[in-house]
Amino acid sequence: GRVDLAVGWGVHREHLDAPAQLVAYRSAGGAADTWIEEVVVSPTTSRAQFSSIQPARLAAEGPLGLLYAHYASKYEVRGAFAVPRTDGGWSDRTLERIRMGSHWVAFEDADQRDATLIIGRPYGDEIKSHGDVFVLAEDGTRTRLDSERGVRSLAVLRLGPPADPIERVCYGDGWHWRYKAEARGHLTCAQRDADGGFTASRVAETDGYSVAHLDSGDLDGDGENELLALGPNGVYR
Repeated sequence: GRVDLAVGWGVHREHLDAPAQLVAYRSAGGAADTWIEEVVVSPTTSRAQFSSIQPARLAAEGPLGLLYAHYASKYEVRGAFAVPRTDGGWSDRTLERIRMGSHWVAFEDADQRDATLIIGRPYGDEIKSHGDVFVLAEDGTRTRLDSERGVRSLAVLRLGPPADPIERVCYGDGWHWRYKAEARGHLTCAQRDADGGFTASRVAETDGYSVAHLDSGDLDGDGENELLALGPNGVYR
């Protein structure tokens, strides 16, 4: 059935022993507005934290499922894809394990090609190294997108008029391992090229040290979706 809401539960500073659980919720409808809860996966990990969840269709003719990422250990992130089974429950498969690969999105192509996986990282492979953002191929090859230092947020957004939207991969880069002492909240978006690659360009430089969340919406009622970014000093558009 349709999933109306997916939530990754896990550790919090006030609940350090909380388990990691990815839970799907379906509205049962009716006047009581009740919800049906179903656990998708409960990974055993020393760091019970989900870092990204996105409804996605990885294959052009494949099932709709949940692309998600969680920390398998302190630094290693497991990216995975879960789809509901017809007999109940969920099938789950690992896509890749990437050091600090916190942010995962699937760019679903309008030409009905299989989705492209893109991963953003706040930090790199070594201690005190900068992160990056890259396309992950099936064979594990990484093709980097232009970015400055680490990435704190990543999203596929549909911008412009709803009838003819422009789909872009947007990310908040400029993060630094010295945190706000040297980090800057930059905003970059990449658009698909005719040859299947991506061309990225800087959209904005905020007055904060990070861009933590990205979304889109028509705030001014002009009929077009704008890019929305959340930073430490407020919401930017």
